[in-house]
Amino acid sequence: METTIIFCEECGHKNVVPLEALEDKSKPIKCEGCLDILRIVKKDERNPEVKVKKSDKDDTLF
Repeated sequence: METTIIFCEECGHKNVVPLEALEDKSKPIKCEGCLDILRIVKKDERNPEVKVKKSDKDDTLF
């Protein structure tokens, strides 16, 4: 069984997740540390640079 590692944004816990769980969209994947639902972000291979907004109110990118 192939796995991937996903870090929790809330608590920083390292979660080992089977790839099959990523394909099944019907169940959310929860952090093993804090039980928060993990947010999965796929990196765009064509544009690996990720731009993040400071807040929803601010359109300035850093």
